[in-house]
Amino acid sequence: MRAKALGARLRAIVVVSTLAFVAGCGVFDQLNPAIDDDLAIIIHYRDTTRIVVADTVVRGTPFEVVLDTYGGGCTRSTVRTELGVAGRVALIRPYNRTRSWPGQGCDAVLLTLRHTKQLRVDTPGSFTIRVIGQQRGFNTDGNSAPAELTRVITVR
Repeated sequence: MRAKALGARLRAIVVVSTLAFVAGCGVFDQLNPAIDDDLAIIIHYRDTTRIVVADTVVRGTPFEVVLDTYGGGCTRSTVRTELGVAGRVALIRPYNRTRSWPGQGCDAVLLTLRHTKQLRVDTPGSFTIRVIGQQRGFNTDGNSAPAELTRVITVR
């Protein structure tokens, strides 16, 4: 009986030691992707997303603002859309999620990722919607740089 208990303990020690060694070598890192939530790309080379919203809205009535951002490769999902209103301006910041695995590349595919936000304006007149994001293109050498899109609507 004592030999069985000793054998079981020895096997447990070997398993724990092996797991510790494997973890130290970074093998488990291959199973966990790096996750980054970044401002979305709103200008991709020659393509610029549009702020889709009615030209005229009724004051005090909620309306929808739709924005298709660019993703693809390891960027395949939206994560949040921040909205701030100050006076006659709404600032929208869309964020997309990128998951990348160590030692692996990402597919060369371009996707559109939709962000939708409800907005309500209580004062009539012109109202500006500003979208803050990133751009990627020839002038950025393939890297991301700040970008902004603006749309003015009428509130009746």
